[in-house]
Amino acid sequence: MKTQIMLDLETLGTLPGSVLVAIGAVKFDGEKITDEFYVRIDAASCAKLGLQMDTETVLWWLQQADGPRLEITKPAVGLAEALYNFSAWVGDDEAEMWGNGAAFDNVLLAGAYRAAGQKPPWEFWHDRCYRTMKNLYPQVTMQREGVHHHALDDARAQARHLMAIFRRAKFAPVEQLVKTLADVSGYLSAMRTDLRKIDEHGETWALQTLRYAEGAKEYTDKAYKILDAHDELSAAGG
Repeated sequence: MKTQIMLDLETLGTLPGSVLVAIGAVKFDGEKITDEFYVRIDAASCAKLGLQMDTETVLWWLQQADGPRLEITKPAVGLAEALYNFSAWVGDDEAEMWGNGAAFDNVLLAGAYRAAGQKPPWEFWHDRCYRTMKNLYPQVTMQREGVHHHALDDARAQARHLMAIFRRAKFAPVEQLVKTLADVSGYLSAMRTDLRKIDEHGETWALQTLRYAEGAKEYTDKAYKILDAHDELSAAGG
């Protein structure tokens, strides 16, 4: 598997060209988080390079809890330095970069690199959309941890959620098997009532069919137990 990176930004706008105030990111291998990156960015340094603040976003930040709101006011580094350090941390131009939305994290960060005269440390064809994945698997719930809207805490939670989705996706053939067995079991169970009505000359055939129905139900129950165990694992983020 190529290097996987979950990216999360805190910004003062929602469009490309917006001021960045924090970058959080984690590397993960499909099973666990393997490395982390976090930096706060001085908003004034972004403005000097032409990045913009959005009034609605600034007002939104003022309404947030003290934890995430005060975090972005702590001492920070200039944008150029933050981007240089992030590139050094990525260290692999084949890395696949996951952002929360096809038009947000990756796009805004790439725009900041252009404003600073630097090259993004990933290729555009390696952009990946975490929001799309979580919408495809709404049954896999996210387990939040840390401070919501803290870039690193959000990146951790999103990466663990995505890994749980990966496991669920690998399990899709078993889900199809369960559906098939459930259909067979339902069909044979429905036959049970009709077969009981036949005369004594069909008794042997009827008993055999009932045994098939019972066998199908047994395998269906086993498959459901497997799925239930997997759902518990996904919910735990394990």
